[in-house]
Order: sequence, then structure tokens, then C-alpha cells
Amino acid sequence: MAHTTGIHDNCTQLNKKWPHGVGTRNAVDKTSGKRVTNFYHNNKAYWAAENHNGTLDRDNDRIACEKR
Repeated sequence: MAHTTGIHDNCTQLNKKWPHGVGTRNAVDKTSGKRVTNFYHNNKAYWAAENHNGTLDRDNDRIACEKR
């Protein structure tokens, strides 16, 4: 049985609280298009998400579940 705790289980859950994702204070979106800048900037929240589910930041830019 999979262990689930809610907000950090997947990007759908995380984006309910932080619609544009969560990242470290100095994170810069890694993209070839327009960068996401309005994500929630919070080191503790980002690392809680990353430590629970390492797939939330697949491009390793220190922003989990970023979207415009």
C-alpha cells in the first residue's frame, strides 16, 4: 500500500496550495520559454516537498511543480 500524506504526493496536490509551484528563495526557472517567476519562494517548503517526493522537481531547478 502506498504511503500518502497529501500536499507533497504529486503536483496536482501541491498546486492546489501553491498554483505556480514552490521553490527556494533564489531559484530561477530552467526553461527555453518564458520563465515562471510567481512561484512561492520558501526554502523550507521546497525541501519538505523534495524530500517527500523527489519527482516534483524533475528539471532540478529548485522549483517544484512550476507552471504559469
